[in-house]
Amino acid sequence: MDPLLSLTISFFLAFWVGFERQISKKPAGFAPYVFVTVMSTALTLAAVGYFSSNASPVLNGIIAGIGFLGAGALIKYHEKVFGFTTAAAIWAMAALGIVIGLSDNLFLIVLAYVMVWVTLAVDKIIEKKGLGRHLKNVIVQIESLAEGAQTKKFRETIRKYKDEKEESMEVNFEKGYMEYKFYVPENTDVHEMLRELSEFKHIRRIRVE
Repeated sequence: MDPLLSLTISFFLAFWVGFERQISKKPAGFAPYVFVTVMSTALTLAAVGYFSSNASPVLNGIIAGIGFLGAGALIKYHEKVFGFTTAAAIWAMAALGIVIGLSDNLFLIVLAYVMVWVTLAVDKIIEKKGLGRHLKNVIVQIESLAEGAQTKKFRETIRKYKDEKEESMEVNFEKGYMEYKFYVPENTDVHEMLRELSEFKHIRRIRVE
């Protein structure tokens, strides 16, 4: 395949995946996907062109490098790790870039690309239904948690929404408040949760990520 055509195909295929990840507010957005895919294709073309007898070291380097990049998208919270979909998607697009650089088989390229989209679509459906480990992080700044009816009601409200036992408490002595962090399923009615939490006077700020 002509190198210019290969790079153009690589760019446009990565463009739409990156755009979808960007508007979905994932850890890696538009630019990383385009950079990874296009440059994987460019490096593959260069390796095949200049080291046609043995281009495997360059290809191995691409795969290893993308592995480190994907690892940066992983987020560890207590004993749980999140971000595997982003890490895997980055690696998949890099692999697709290599395939574009090596192969003239458009059917193989299109099939691999369609599989990426199908996987992302199914993952989004699972995420919206709140299945698996798709969670949102909620951070509540609290002025006081003295024992009393309000505190009991606050804890009951949190317990209604939070995921299992994933929670933590941090105290900021300088600013005089505590931060209570917990996770809620992706399909949680965030507006209803915020409405209920905003009724507590001792809460200074609530942030959902």
